[in-house]
Amino acid sequence: MGLFRNKIFTALFLLFWIHQFVQRILGFEYSFLDSFLDPFLSIPVVLYVFQWERKRWWNIHQDLSVLDTILITALLIVLFEWGFPSLSNAFVTDVWDIPSYLLGTLFYCLFLRE
Repeated sequence: MGLFRNKIFTALFLLFWIHQFVQRILGFEYSFLDSFLDPFLSIPVVLYVFQWERKRWWNIHQDLSVLDTILITALLIVLFEWGFPSLSNAFVTDVWDIPSYLLGTLFYCLFLRE
């Protein structure tokens, strides 16, 4: 199972990097997308990579359980919204990102969970 064989994952991954390029390199800003697209896309991308890594490197062919998915999402929310901002002023805590993370988790569960 190659990481980029899943077309939905590939589309999300490319959308994430295209958005980063357009926002940071080209300087185009659209506040709604800049605020909520990255949190939404980050969760399904990270969860899918984690799922792939478990199968590829650890030979664990069991899907992430719902509990695993919830715990990983909660850990990432804490890391992204409180951990990184406490380490650097380049990151900002925004509790309104949390619904985006949760929608990304739902997207993962509906479309990427194998």
